[in-house]
This record gives sequence, structure tokens and C-alpha cells, in this order.
Amino acid sequence: MSLLTLRGVDVAYGDLPALRGIDLVIEPGEILSVVGANGAGKTTMLRAISGLLRPRAGEIVLDGARLDRLPCHAVVEQGVVQVPEGRKIFASLTVLENLCSASSRSWPSAGARPRAPCRAVSSRCWPSAAR
Repeated sequence: MSLLTLRGVDVAYGDLPALRGIDLVIEPGEILSVVGANGAGKTTMLRAISGLLRPRAGEIVLDGARLDRLPCHAVVEQGVVQVPEGRKIFASLTVLENLCSASSRSWPSAGARPRAPCRAVSSRCWPSAAR
């Protein structure tokens, strides 16, 4: 099973099409770099994957579960987060620690547990949550 799959994804801003028929498959362990000119749709694709934009057509699937029908907070609960490039991050934390800090709305609150691989850095980020 693929880690992330986009099948025929169309996204528009009002009547203006931004993505048309995007197909993408990322297997576990793969790394993907999205490169393109300004206005090519890179950010739009990430916003659709994150649930910030709803595709007009197509499917976005993570580990076999549809993301494109979920509100953005539920997409975060599935482990999909974005860390802005050089802005609004915790400068003292690593990339992984920044991702972990956004990986759950409730964590590190009482009783909540981080998702893997965030458990590996939880004691460094929030010593009280490692218990």
C-alpha cells in the first residue's frame, strides 16, 4: 500500500482552475521534492493534501484512508502537518521536533500521546509528556 496517493485531483479558486488531474504516488521511505515556477500549483497541492482546500474532483489517500473528505483538523490528527519555511517555527527545535509539535492538537496535554516517530523526541521537547 502506498503512503500517499493523489488520483485525478482537481482544485480551483472559485472558477479559476489551479490543479487539473494531478496523479502522485509516494511509497513508504520515499522522499519527494515538488519543484516548479511561481503559480505552478505547488502550494495549492500542499493545501489540498492538508485539507485547507477541498478538491473539486479526485482522491487524496494516506495509508489507505481518504483525506480529501476530512476537515483540516482531522487531517492533522492523521499525522499530516506543514512546517513553514523559515517562518513561524520554533528556532530552538529541529525539523522533526517542529513537526512533532504540530502533529497533535491535544498533545502534550494530559493523557495524550504523540504519534510515532514523535515519541522518539518527546522527552526532549516536553519532558513531562514522556511519562
